[in-house]
Amino acid sequence: MKKTSLAALILFVSIFALMSNARAQSPQQTLDQYVSDLQKNPGDNALREKIIKHVQTMRPSPAIPEEARRHYVMAKTYYKDAKKIDDYNASIDEFKNALLIAPWWPDANRELGIAAKGAQRYDDAIAALKLYIATNPGRNKARATQDEIYKIEAKKKELQQKRGQ
Repeated sequence: MKKTSLAALILFVSIFALMSNARAQSPQQTLDQYVSDLQKNPGDNALREKIIKHVQTMRPSPAIPEEARRHYVMAKTYYKDAKKIDDYNASIDEFKNALLIAPWWPDANRELGIAAKGAQRYDDAIAALKLYIATNPGRNKARATQDEIYKIEAKKKELQQKRGQ
């Protein structure tokens, strides 16, 4: 009787382990699910951070999809041609489109922050630059970016004071 119970227990544990493995997702499948969730809720910066951290564990790192690159190049073109505050909006929209496809992309996060700063959208700029720092760009770049965030905070405060007067 004990041998039968032990054999049944081993069989049950084995089946359970196989079922668990079948349900486990690969890192790429997990990334795909996270990106899909982000596209349904683009303002979820906590999910963006989760994606960035997940990608940092992937070997090899995922490639930047061509469609994200397309939006990025368009955004850089619009940014280069911007002359006044409103001109930056097309650039910002394209950077955001790129980051909906590849939210882990350091350059796109940094450039979005710079474009948002140009449009005086300081909260957006700070959020994008914090995501850039989360990508672990290296100590010197992270330090320079944090200093840039402090400058943007000063600009934001200055603008708030002007509007308050």
